[in-house]
Amino acid sequence: MSTATVEERPPEVSRGQNTRHRLMDAAEALMAEKGLDGVSVRSINKAAGTSVGVMHYHFRSKEELIEAIVLRRMETLQEARLERYTELLQAEQPTVEAVVEAMVAPYAAMAVSSDPAERQYIRFMDRLFVTRSPVLDELVVKHFGRVNRRLFVLM
Repeated sequence: MSTATVEERPPEVSRGQNTRHRLMDAAEALMAEKGLDGVSVRSINKAAGTSVGVMHYHFRSKEELIEAIVLRRMETLQEARLERYTELLQAEQPTVEAVVEAMVAPYAAMAVSSDPAERQYIRFMDRLFVTRSPVLDELVVKHFGRVNRRLFVLM
């Protein structure tokens, strides 16, 4: 049985936003445990406590739901990486070790965070990486080119 981490929501979050977050939390936990293909839309709705059509109301597809899950924390990771890359670009000759550390350290910090939602996100992302999900490849191209271009300049 999955133990979904449900984040505390501020009181100003609308009912619809709360439902979106519950769906993302439930899907993230289930997919971290069982993989993308091991989780049905029905099981996501059930874990989120919503009726059958609700996931499709908030997210047109399972892929759109996965994209929302990836993006809600990836932007924070990418900004931390971008800050480190920018510092390295100022250095005369950054080492390979420094470049790798700039890329990996924000991810590693989230993996050992005291926040269970951040650790769950890392388990979810690890599942995407391990299964070599084409969804992840598409998201990287679509959303993270700016930061990745900085990385390639450093290399």
